[in-house]
Amino acid sequence: MKWVAWFALGAGLANAGDVLKGLDEALTKDEEADQKATKEAKCWCDEFQETLDSRKSETSSTLTHLEGEHKVRQLQNDVIRMQLKDHQKEVADLQKQLVSGRSMAAKESKEEKENLETHQDALKSIRSAIDSLPKDGSSDSVAHTALRGVEQSTKQQVENAQAEIEDTSSTELVEGKADMLNIAKKMHKQKLKQLASGLASSKKLTDQISVFKDQAALDAPLNQKLKGLCSELKAAARGRIGARQLTQLATSRAIGADFSRATAEDASGVSLVRKHRHAGASTDPNALYIEAVTESHKALQKLNERSRDVEQELKSMLSGVATNLNSADSSDVPADVKEAAKKLDAQAKTTLAKIPTLFDAVRSATSASEKADKQLVDELKEQELAAAPAAAGF
Repeated sequence: MKWVAWFALGAGLANAGDVLKGLDEALTKDEEADQKATKEAKCWCDEFQETLDSRKSETSSTLTHLEGEHKVRQLQNDVIRMQLKDHQKEVADLQKQLVSGRSMAAKESKEEKENLETHQDALKSIRSAIDSLPKDGSSDSVAHTALRGVEQSTKQQVENAQAEIEDTSSTELVEGKADMLNIAKKMHKQKLKQLASGLASSKKLTDQISVFKDQAALDAPLNQKLKGLCSELKAAARGRIGARQLTQLATSRAIGADFSRATAEDASGVSLVRKHRHAGASTDPNALYIEAVTESHKALQKLNERSRDVEQELKSMLSGVATNLNSADSSDVPADVKEAAKKLDAQAKTTLAKIPTLFDAVRSATSASEKADKQLVDELKEQELAAAPAAAGF
């Protein structure tokens, strides 16, 4: 019966060997799937981070430019306000001078007319007196001569009074003041238009700054959640690598094989080429802003959509870890192999439980950023439409 015992022992060892070889093959297959899913997740993380970094850089640059323009516009508006005050004072002074000049001109005109009428009445009286003198030559020649002298003097006074009335120098002076007042009013009106345009430009810049800041504010939590997810995936991948290597080592020892495996590739070697804007883009600031935000929005949208494929591949791989480790529960598997496999299984299940929440948080934050992008583009387009009629009218 001794040979029966040895036969049974040999059969048991052969069965255990088959189980361990099957487990080793499953671990190798599992390792390949893990590397593929981890690499895809890392590429996605790197590309997503690159997009967010690019958005942050562009937004920061745009805000610096807009805030600089806004400060310049505010200074220009302050200068126009000071010029308006000067024009307002000039208009008020000229208005007073014009009213005063016209009043004085009216008073002088009245006095000149009264003076003329007085001299004309005097001249009539003198001529009437001359006409009343006898015409038979018996009149006193002295009286006649005297009256004729007074007539000539009064006539000269009438002519002088008429010359004063016809003199337009005072009127021209008043009209000159009126012309100066009209010019001052026109300049004041032009400055008012300049100020209105400057204030509209300042408001436009303020609105642009606001929407770009809103976009940046929503990208910040997205960046934080993305880093949390990617850090968790990276740490979990490293944990699985270590646990899988220990399981493989224990399995190899158990079946008497030499353990010689390459370590998984480092997760820090992937680099992405930055995107560059195409040549020949519009030089209009609003159009450039719209183009940049739209391009960035599309990249973010694609990454958000791709997240589901990345998540699903990771979940399939992690679910496969547990399936592939079922054979480790066999009674033929040594305790150290079971222990190592148990740790690998626990790590996979922990990560599997975490990633849906982590991916959902990233997608939710991405959706908020996408909404901010749309609001930003809508605001910029509205400003373009509002500016078009104003430019045509100008």
